[in-house]
Amino acid sequence: MDALRTFVYPALNFQMRNGQYPKGDWSRVDEVVRADIKRVLDLPSEASNEYLYGARSEGLCGIPIAAEESDLALIDGAFKLLTSNDEKLRRMADEDLVESASSRTKPGRRPDPQSFLSGLVTEDMRERSSQVSDCWTKGRQASQRMGVKWILQEDAPSIVYGDVTIRAHERQRLLRTLRLKKQMERGETLRQKPVQGRVPDCLVESPDSSHFLQTGEFMSFADWRFVHRARLQLVPLNGHRRYGGDQDKSCRRCAFANECLAHVIGQCNVHAVLRQKRHDVYVDRIEATARNRGYGVVGKNQAVDDSGLRPDLVVSKGDKALIIDVTVPFENRREAFESARTRKEEKYAALKTSLRSRYREVKIAPIVVGALGTWDPNNNKFLRGITTGAFLKKMKRLVTCETIAWSRCMYMEHLSGRIQRPYRWYRPEVDRAEGMVAPAETRLLGEEEIGRASPEPSTSRGHPGGVERGGVESLIGVRPGSDSELS
Repeated sequence: MDALRTFVYPALNFQMRNGQYPKGDWSRVDEVVRADIKRVLDLPSEASNEYLYGARSEGLCGIPIAAEESDLALIDGAFKLLTSNDEKLRRMADEDLVESASSRTKPGRRPDPQSFLSGLVTEDMRERSSQVSDCWTKGRQASQRMGVKWILQEDAPSIVYGDVTIRAHERQRLLRTLRLKKQMERGETLRQKPVQGRVPDCLVESPDSSHFLQTGEFMSFADWRFVHRARLQLVPLNGHRRYGGDQDKSCRRCAFANECLAHVIGQCNVHAVLRQKRHDVYVDRIEATARNRGYGVVGKNQAVDDSGLRPDLVVSKGDKALIIDVTVPFENRREAFESARTRKEEKYAALKTSLRSRYREVKIAPIVVGALGTWDPNNNKFLRGITTGAFLKKMKRLVTCETIAWSRCMYMEHLSGRIQRPYRWYRPEVDRAEGMVAPAETRLLGEEEIGRASPEPSTSRGHPGGVERGGVESLIGVRPGSDSELS
């Protein structure tokens, strides 16, 4: 996908600007590329195309659309001719535009270049188009398809699209602005969908939750194949059946009425041990980070006053104390994060009041991470106090991929009945120096009962598909950065 954005589409820019091929040809290119991208992402054909073509700044893939890029290039070329810094070239462009508009205007009527370029059909225009084909007629057609309006004031042409206006002095930003606007519109369309839009509604707040789409950092192949289907709710579970309303949708492990992904990785009692280990990994990482910044641990999963409340972690430094509690809700839109944070703040309000007798400043710091790796940006304001900005960025990426890995293990264990464990992204020398390794660092792999029940993971790099005999996914994927890197 990165190669498409970096090499393929830029190489097509010349043909797009010259209008060498009609839009239908570019649409056929999009159909072929779209099918290949969905195979790379391991998505079925019913997956929303908006997930592929939405903005990267909103946690989506950000793949360009060739047909749309062709239209944008034609509009951009016409606009740059009319706003050229060369006065002679600008005058020639104005004269050529008027001549082209005249060929579409009825005899005896005054041509209107502004309406012409905007793709409008006025009473002064001919009913049928002329045989003239140039950069202005192609720009007119592109503007009509894209919904772009032109304003041709003297020495100050501008383009309007929705609530965005690009003026002459912003001519270099035209292509990027219109492309981003179209991508954001597709992202909004995806978020409005009742099922596939739930997780993307959370991703828009924290694009770092999809950092692996560009770099593949900390992401195994097995997790890669899982996360895209999971975020669009397209995993084959009983509760996700689209047809056959009379079919059994109950959980195959605990007989819960609806076997959906939220139940499997967030509620099913069969996977309670894995959920606790996933939770403990985050707590241990935060504890190690706080100790590295000089904080002392007042209590860890234990009561520190007479209220009986047991937050995950209470740390202090001088006259300042933080009540830290980690929660991993399913990404059922942004309201799920807000509700989880509010519950934690209400739960520990009494403890906060009690600790104020010992510390001048006491804060409740709920750490909210979505079960499919969505990072709540509200976590940052608490964690900036116990870590550096550079490490916080790395920590967010680690936690995102660790969450996806643990959730995949629960999902695969649910389907196969075989105990799973995630890949261990652990570099002892580097990570310990940066304060990234928790005291109980082996918890990232799981405790003894998981190790005894799990088969030995495959370490072969020659089989990046990660499929064992019997069709069960490999416990450990290949590290991105190897010979078989995905993205």
